Amino acid sequence: MAASRALAGAPDLILADEPTNNLDSQNAETVMQLFAELHGAGATLCMVTHDAGLGARAAHRAHARRPRADGSAAGGVKRLNPGQRHGTV
Repeated sequence: MAASRALAGAPDLILADEPTNNLDSQNAETVMQLFAELHGAGATLCMVTHDAGLGARAAHRAHARRPRADGSAAGGVKRLNPGQRHGTV
């Protein structure tokens, strides 16, 4: 329901934090197809996910690593090119 309300006005920017987290595979695919349609219509989508399969579908990706226990960066953030699976900073 929250996704329906958020997308009702055809926003230019969509911020999605784990949008398929509690969905079965069929509904997750429906959400991803909707995102693809909205992106095709000109919307910008910023999605955070732990699902590598969903992340691989994005045209542009950034991979972030968890910080170390002492608070220092453990590799930081790396912008990945389309088709690139992982990288180091």
